[in-house]
Amino acid sequence: MNKKTLILILIVVILIGGGLGYYFFTARKTQTQVPANNPGEFAFGNQVNNGGAGVAVSTPSPIPFTDISSSTLAVNQNASSLQKLQPVSINSSNIIIAMTGGVVFDNGTSTILRYMERGTGHIFERTFGSSTPIGPAKEISNTTIPRIQETLWIPEGDSLLARYVKDNSDEIDTFYGKLTIATSSESEPGSVDGNFLDTNINNLAEGGKDKIFSLENTGEQATGIISNPDGRKQNIVFKSPLAEWLPQWPKEGTVALTTKASQDAPGFLFFLNTANGNLKKILAEINGLTTLTNPDTSYILYSESTDRGFTLNTFNVKTGDANLTPIQTLPEKCVWSKKDTATAWCLVPKFQIPAHYPDDWYQGKILFSDDIWKINVKTGESELLLAINNGIIIDGIKLFTNSTENMLFFTNKKNMTLWSFDLR
Repeated sequence: MNKKTLILILIVVILIGGGLGYYFFTARKTQTQVPANNPGEFAFGNQVNNGGAGVAVSTPSPIPFTDISSSTLAVNQNASSLQKLQPVSINSSNIIIAMTGGVVFDNGTSTILRYMERGTGHIFERTFGSSTPIGPAKEISNTTIPRIQETLWIPEGDSLLARYVKDNSDEIDTFYGKLTIATSSESEPGSVDGNFLDTNINNLAEGGKDKIFSLENTGEQATGIISNPDGRKQNIVFKSPLAEWLPQWPKEGTVALTTKASQDAPGFLFFLNTANGNLKKILAEINGLTTLTNPDTSYILYSESTDRGFTLNTFNVKTGDANLTPIQTLPEKCVWSKKDTATAWCLVPKFQIPAHYPDDWYQGKILFSDDIWKINVKTGESELLLAINNGIIIDGIKLFTNSTENMLFFTNKKNMTLWSFDLR
């Protein structure tokens, strides 16, 4: 072996060693940051298990992270796309604020975004023309509602359900508020007036035709109630000896009920017929099961815990087929399209660190750093829309889009700020 060849080999070895050192001591360390004083999305209730029989759904072996090596996203294209990403939860002084939930709706040719400030309960509004904010944020309510942990908006954006834990108590209060907005730009901000719903509503889901589905703990069982958002006209449609469920209301007449997830417990998904109360078992015996049902209940995104982390899978409700998706994330980090019910947008972790999933992520022990992807579960296609870099760390949850689906909104679990991304 000549001297030049030996030198070349030594250089290659050094470069490989340096790359591995960066991954283990820098890249992986970045992923384990813990958000300070952040209760996160899952503020109410503990993770529980569930029993019962059912047909198990198996998935292929997991992969440790979503592979972007085959992506054709060019560097200059990503730099351009990064300009489409921006924090949008600001106050009237143009300061970025933590918030508890947002809603978007159309007003003529404009898009209106509303959100509630976490610390005060004050409500702000921003107007978007195309995808660009027009002018500063406007405070439309200065009614103070402290200690809000979660806000569920009614789609029209003129009313909401604010939830918080009482002082020195485990009780959860849910307040229905109706917005009264000042008609003149020169006027003082408007206000929120309303009433309290039943105590200890564990979870809520907004449904069609101005209705909500609430799950209340009554003794050792859960009771599911459909009512008006203000709690009037209640109709009990569900009872279960299991107290902990996560509801979704994907379409009129069907509520999807998933047992709360833990890596060590088998999870189940049922479809509840709200007309007659019948339950249909959809998924069963899947550890760490979390789900997201699409708007016509034809496909489900679901996660499964593994020894190495978790996988994201699709389930075809009609055929019963389950498949591993090309991306690896949690359903809580995705949103389905309403126009093409086989399409979803997801915030996808760059890496999966070995941990107890989804428990450690729920509890804030793990913080992801995400990229933005689009997938089609029917064709199996996936597209990297944005590799988030330049020091920006986003752990995205609570995704939603505007009606034209050219804007994607999501909450950064790291600090509960609201962000937007232009999908065009």
